[in-house]
Amino acid sequence: MSDQAGEKTEKATERKKAEARRKGQVASSREVSVAVSLAATVAAGTFLGVYAFGLLIVMMRQWLAASATMSVNESTLPTLAAHAGRDLLIIAVPFGLILLAFGVGSQILQTGWVWSTEKLQWDPARISPIAGFKRLFSLRALVELPKSLFKIAVVGMVVYWNLKDEIITLPLMAQMEPQAALLQAGRLAWGLTLWITGAFAALAAADYAFQRWQFHKDLRMTPHEVKQEHRESEGDPLIRSRIRTLQRERARRRMMQEVPKADVVITNPTHLAVALKYDGARMAAPMVVAKGAGFIAERIREIAAEHMVPIIENKPLAHSLHRMVDLGREIPTELYQAAAEILAMVIRAKGRV
Repeated sequence: MSDQAGEKTEKATERKKAEARRKGQVASSREVSVAVSLAATVAAGTFLGVYAFGLLIVMMRQWLAASATMSVNESTLPTLAAHAGRDLLIIAVPFGLILLAFGVGSQILQTGWVWSTEKLQWDPARISPIAGFKRLFSLRALVELPKSLFKIAVVGMVVYWNLKDEIITLPLMAQMEPQAALLQAGRLAWGLTLWITGAFAALAAADYAFQRWQFHKDLRMTPHEVKQEHRESEGDPLIRSRIRTLQRERARRRMMQEVPKADVVITNPTHLAVALKYDGARMAAPMVVAKGAGFIAERIREIAAEHMVPIIENKPLAHSLHRMVDLGREIPTELYQAAAEILAMVIRAKGRV
């Protein structure tokens, strides 16, 4: 085997891709999910922000009023906690549903619908120290480190540029009215979210391109694997040849069984033989029921002689029938006259007229 046989230089076949997909191995980026989740947060804030903010203001007023009229102790704390949890769920559930829909949608958008239990099965390689060591120093792992550092740097820069002019006013928020404090906090959080979403969207696009490239690179095959798969898909060449030989032999036997039913065999006279059958009640034109050259032609003539089927020599017609008409097909119109003359002669010889 050549030196190149062990190198993965060939693109993955469709069968290899389908097998990987069945195992749940698809090209996807976690950064896309993060970016989409942030985008979902922006979308949820756009459509539900006013509703959630107004509801939160009402809840805060109710909590402050309740704390002024109700003493907080061991007996009232569970009730207050239950009411607070219920109120927060009213706000959080719509946001959660939007985030869930966007998260699932981002994964389906990347990979399509993939359902596999392969990842849930026990695999000793997952806890193998050697395999873990290889993963630790793989190209994918080396890319993850700068990517994580880049994300931290992006978040840090965005926070800095958005809050550098607000640092002085942040301590004053504690002295603001609750509504004003919430408005200020919401404005800052909204600005941070928009900037971070844009940065993560750019990172997600680059990471998704890398993940697709890495995925297809990992799926590459050696020339030997491609040949082996082709052999498994198509079958061993010797076996396929044997099957074709058996199929030809069966077809030949079936064809020879039709020769005794023919009305005439036309020859050239030794190399070619074509058997014709005509039934005016069921056929629009004579049909070729057997044909062949060399040994097969000789065998057709022998069977025709054994069963008293007339054998007529007509070189041009024999050549035309053998070349133009497939087995089991009616002859074309341009051969009608020549075939009709021979069939008429055969019929007269048999005394049918």
